[in-house]
Amino acid sequence: MKRAIAMTLVLFLLSLGGFTAVTAWMCRTQEQVEFTNIVARGEESVARGLHMTEYDLLHNRVLWTTEHDLGTESWVTKTTCGQKTDYQYNSIGASAPYTIRRLLPETPELMAYLRQHIQNPADEVTINLADFAQSYDLCLSYGGSGAMLTAQDVKENGDYRDFPVLQIPVDPGDSVTISACSTGDGLRYYVSGEYRTERSSVSQAVAVTGGTVVTAGFEADAHPRAEWAPEGYGLWLVRDEKSQKRLDLVYPLDIEKQHVTKLSASPGGDKLLLFFEEDGQMMLQVLRGDDFTLLQTLPIEGELGEHQWEQRYYDMSGKEVVNQWTYKDIVQVNRGVDFYAVAVGKQLTVLQNGESGLEQVFSCHMPDLYSLAALDGIRYGWEDEEVDRDAIMQRHNPGEGDSRYDFEAMSMALQDGKLAIAWNDPGLYDGLTLVEIYSEKGLEYARGIFCGLYNQEGDAQRYLYSMIQPKLVWAE
Repeated sequence: MKRAIAMTLVLFLLSLGGFTAVTAWMCRTQEQVEFTNIVARGEESVARGLHMTEYDLLHNRVLWTTEHDLGTESWVTKTTCGQKTDYQYNSIGASAPYTIRRLLPETPELMAYLRQHIQNPADEVTINLADFAQSYDLCLSYGGSGAMLTAQDVKENGDYRDFPVLQIPVDPGDSVTISACSTGDGLRYYVSGEYRTERSSVSQAVAVTGGTVVTAGFEADAHPRAEWAPEGYGLWLVRDEKSQKRLDLVYPLDIEKQHVTKLSASPGGDKLLLFFEEDGQMMLQVLRGDDFTLLQTLPIEGELGEHQWEQRYYDMSGKEVVNQWTYKDIVQVNRGVDFYAVAVGKQLTVLQNGESGLEQVFSCHMPDLYSLAALDGIRYGWEDEEVDRDAIMQRHNPGEGDSRYDFEAMSMALQDGKLAIAWNDPGLYDGLTLVEIYSEKGLEYARGIFCGLYNQEGDAQRYLYSMIQPKLVWAE
């Protein structure tokens, strides 16, 4: 009898909503979610009035929404079925997916070389590009991936436009690996390996009314020359209509002195924010979004550098493993409500709209948070504290240009000179949300809030994740 009743209940739930309803029924016991601070810095009073909404998902079926009152370290959790996804499209002022790409110099000499050295799809060859070309042909690619394209890529895939306004020379050390695949017309060549160049550039693009503004930023050690841009260098306007092939240089820059590091815009697109390095100083120029008139110039604190990082740990056999890599600082801009948070590497500068334009609220250093190996598991320490350097397993910083998280997409809230930042860092701990508060004093408050849902054993934990970024708001 009991089995029949249970089966009837399951069938009833299935009729209401299938697997979603059954999943919600199974997880009903998890409505009372516990949270623990596994990282803590600063007093609770610093976060008085700050509220955070956290989202945790089970298999895209069950959503736990938790409202945290960070000033009192209390919370309320609600459970709902289903997941609402907000799709974002390119809007005016948003970063646009146009990328300036280099084309493989498919000269007769190169094609003859490839035919000689690649006889079947299993073959590949690394070529020195300077043996076949003096400069790169460029194009604008709408989306796509990879640093270099072939003519076949341009012909078959996506939205491409010629970009003849830059002539970047091929250097003796530039190389790329080429492979082939079989097609009905024979072998087709494609870029399969790493492309190496001594003169790298970073493409920047922002959507504006009537088109997209694009530019290429060169590092100072690339030594860009005026002859690379015979008709001038700066910001180019790409019009929406493909029939208009012309690229308009709407804001000239000095390619040899002004090294573009970031192009952003106000949320409504009425202003463009152009960041560049000149004589060792980071500068910001604010341009009007419709006619590109210069409105304001101000210095920004911070320098971009290159850093060496080393990670040490012991594998299951007790052998020490050492990983080393190099990373470069970048400029990132988070567009908040009536403010901008600018990260130049680990230097945070907060700008707010004032009567005469953008005004600096404060600027401070963002210290790294370290994951430290310990006998009882993992401990945490800050860059400005005394820690065992040999125990460092990983470093975490909101300003680091890392695929694990995105400074420009983090939730931020500004009030009374205090900027709150929240984000999920899967590299730190599954189910952990980091909250930090900065002011002119630096990092005043931090909490690493761990969600107890992730303590479950078995298959359930494999399908739990904090995919949706948390949201912050200061209470009035």
